[in-house]
Amino acid sequence: FERRNDAKSLWMALFFLVSSSSSSSSIAALDLRIVTTTSRMIRRNHPRRRASSSSSSSPPSSELSLPSEYKAMVYGDTPHDPVREQWRRTTTLKRNHAWVQIHAAGLNPVDAKRVIGDKVPPTWTTVLGWYDRWHVSQKVVGYDFCGVLVQVNPTTHNNNHNQKNPSSSDYRPGDVVFGIMPATGRGGSVAEYAQVPLHQLCRAPTQTTTAIIPPQEWQQQIAALPLVGLTALQCLRPHIIKANNRPCRVLVLGASGGTGHIGTQIGPALGAAHVTAVCSAPNADFCRRHGADAVVPYDTQASPEHLVQALREHGPFDVVLDCVTSGDPIDRQWDYPRLIQTNNNNNNYDNNSGSTTDPPPPQPKLLSDDYVYRRLGGTFPDWVGAGWYRLTGLNCGRCCCWFWGHKNNRHNDERLFWIRMHQTSAELQQLATWMEQGKLRPHVEEVYDFTAPDVQRAMESLLGRRRRGKVVVQVAAARTDGRVSE
Repeated sequence: FERRNDAKSLWMALFFLVSSSSSSSSIAALDLRIVTTTSRMIRRNHPRRRASSSSSSSPPSSELSLPSEYKAMVYGDTPHDPVREQWRRTTTLKRNHAWVQIHAAGLNPVDAKRVIGDKVPPTWTTVLGWYDRWHVSQKVVGYDFCGVLVQVNPTTHNNNHNQKNPSSSDYRPGDVVFGIMPATGRGGSVAEYAQVPLHQLCRAPTQTTTAIIPPQEWQQQIAALPLVGLTALQCLRPHIIKANNRPCRVLVLGASGGTGHIGTQIGPALGAAHVTAVCSAPNADFCRRHGADAVVPYDTQASPEHLVQALREHGPFDVVLDCVTSGDPIDRQWDYPRLIQTNNNNNNYDNNSGSTTDPPPPQPKLLSDDYVYRRLGGTFPDWVGAGWYRLTGLNCGRCCCWFWGHKNNRHNDERLFWIRMHQTSAELQQLATWMEQGKLRPHVEEVYDFTAPDVQRAMESLLGRRRRGKVVVQVAAARTDGRVSE
């Protein structure tokens, strides 16, 4: 509503200037800076602006001044072009936003897959080309970040959603913050500065443990957390809390990856009684150190059926977090959704076969009767079903599978999970609290410099699928007081 009033005032000012000019030459002589100054005066004298400005905080100090330009790493013009460096101009701070000087930025597989990933079939070349041109080309890379708050919009303190999240109403320049960038737009976190919505921002956790980590390493761990932490928290919390009337058992597939190693820690923090991790044999100790009660290496099993048999010893599982399955053929080798769900009972003894031998004893169930299976990737119909569920709350996964011909006897509550990025300040605060309590610790496997070649190498490392934990880009050096060096 306020934006419409501001636009109306601006057009009225333009109409007044043009109508008061005596000739076309005088109209042509109008300086754009006069129009801009008039617009700013109108916006500054707006009654709502005056009311909000009176309650705003003091302007940021000169030490945290915002430059006119900043460096960012952006995607190339085509999917085959590497990441490149670009200088961008700082824009006017939007309502309910803050300018953050980035210290460290976390990278995820979705960044390496140019945002769209497996959401659109690769054969849809026209759609992919259009989407890449209008939404990915020259977009700043990255979503996760940790840095120092430079400026806060003065009008942010009187908004309704800040009343729901009071912690966002007292931000001050110099605060160390972390968060996640919006899913839409051209902004990103692998840049010297980023403009972030306040409802996707939170104060960074402080170290309270006896073993003090260097500030730079600590902020790298914070920068690695937002996307994977929000994914695991949003995916697991509703079902673990629902099952709190009984011991809840969680199975994490791909437990040594970014989301997987965070999920093994968030499960116990939410109250899960047991977490079983599936990973490769070299990463077994890594998963145990990050919260797994039991580890089943998939690469030491003679066959997929032997893997299922090994998992039965730790079941039945109430929640399955599948961090492996995606639309990529490499990730569909084991076909975990079919393997886990179709072998749930596995009591296939045929009484009509004419055999006189006694039937084998029934094997323990792999999954509970009301289990929940959540995947973090899938094919195009899976993403359609996930999008429909986000809009309506209705699970149409089986209908989409029937329409697209994927009839694989899926469970009613087995579907792809799609993260929600907006209005996540409270969830980020929960993640920060767990970090301060020592219940959650992201693992940073690799740190890359803030250069285009290094960021490109980080992307290639993510696509290799042989990396534990997270990858982080070091944008600026941290001082001992937590701020970012100039």
